[in-house]
Amino acid sequence: MPEAAATGGGRQPAPNAVVEPFSGLWQVHAPDETLLTTGLRKAMAKHVREIKALEREAGIPTATTLPLSFPQAMSAASGPYLARCVREACGLGAAAVVEITALLEGKGLRIVRMELPKDVGSWALYDPDDRNAFVFLPTAATDERRRFRLAYELANTIRCATGGFAPVSGRASSRKFSREFAAAFLLPEEAVRETAFQLGTTPKTWTWELLLLAKARFGVSAETFAYRLDEFGLLSRSALREFLRRLHDHYDAHPDAPEPRPPAVDGRLALCRTLAKTRARATEHGRGT
Repeated sequence: MPEAAATGGGRQPAPNAVVEPFSGLWQVHAPDETLLTTGLRKAMAKHVREIKALEREAGIPTATTLPLSFPQAMSAASGPYLARCVREACGLGAAAVVEITALLEGKGLRIVRMELPKDVGSWALYDPDDRNAFVFLPTAATDERRRFRLAYELANTIRCATGGFAPVSGRASSRKFSREFAAAFLLPEEAVRETAFQLGTTPKTWTWELLLLAKARFGVSAETFAYRLDEFGLLSRSALREFLRRLHDHYDAHPDAPEPRPPAVDGRLALCRTLAKTRARATEHGRGT
């Protein structure tokens, strides 16, 4: 493990934080997370130097306007609450937002797309001197996957900036915190429930077409959306199993293909037609069971 030394600006790391030796920034992943190769760390450090140099040359602010550090103590269960805090700071409330990447870039977060190994879904480094972070996302991932990993790394950064790795320490606790933050940030409970209400669905009347239509409102994967519906009791377990089976069949048959897409919907009339079609099918299915 690299020695916790001071950053270039002289600021000491938070308790238990680790300074990444090539960039001098704080590593936001727990020390027992996947270790990167030296070559990849050097490539990330090069991106850090280039972006910071361009920022200085352009004279643009280096600090993000996102709240990354919070005064209160955190636990592994703090993720949803802090996700709401960040959403409020962005002026989002509980609204469904697809272009979350553009929004966070507009808030000054440094987002870098680069080739990453398959076992590294994403990575992030916290810059305490500039009160900002560098989030590295894989170029090969789908847009939905990148959005989730961006929210996941934002959570890791907040955990690090707020208090290093204490009291949220260890792989299990840190991953629980970051997963729940990402889910709440991308799929607020109010917005998910509102979507189900607007579509008039019950746990047993969701169809494949409606699942794909609804998840597209949030820019997440169908699997992530299905699990979120299940979490709120909005999807039956039998429907969840069926959707997951179809999704896994799709991924197995098309490992390099994008997410399954919703049916083309152009305007409210087309949406109503799709709803009528899927509900009629669900009704027929219900009569046959």
